[in-house]
Amino acid sequence: VEPAASEPVTFDQKVCTFLPHAMLVRTGQTINVLNGDNVLHNTHSNPLNGDTETFNKGVAPNDRTGIPMVYAGAERVPVSVVCDIHNWMRAWHLPLDHDFAAISGEDGSFEIANLPPGEHEFVIWHEGDYLDRKYKVTIKPGETTEVDLSYGASDLARRDGGFKSINI
Repeated sequence: VEPAASEPVTFDQKVCTFLPHAMLVRTGQTINVLNGDNVLHNTHSNPLNGDTETFNKGVAPNDRTGIPMVYAGAERVPVSVVCDIHNWMRAWHLPLDHDFAAISGEDGSFEIANLPPGEHEFVIWHEGDYLDRKYKVTIKPGETTEVDLSYGASDLARRDGGFKSINI
């Protein structure tokens, strides 16, 4: 288990949208929950791991100081975060105790740096559902490994948006 990242990360609410929509965070790392809107928002996380208590707090209008939030335990899949006041607001946090994960960019690309040589098994997840639970990749010593992942529109259509994560 790696130590927690020392730098806090920002999780904001602007124009009734959580920003970022999806984020990786280390266990023990502080998430500073802000509100850039002039209305009250409620930030409500739903962790599955019993190590972390549910975060369910109102964030005052235009709060640029923020409220600290910390995940005590790692999760196998991203945690749903909602605003109970504005039911269309949803985001995803993936708290991990390692660095071997990625969120894809707008073009679908991602990189997981510094994986040790050997066979690794990944979970591929997209907006509330698995795309693959046991995707295997072999990393050879001294080589860069590129993998092309492809999913059709029907794989993604039953989901809410464009978040993909890969973690081991």
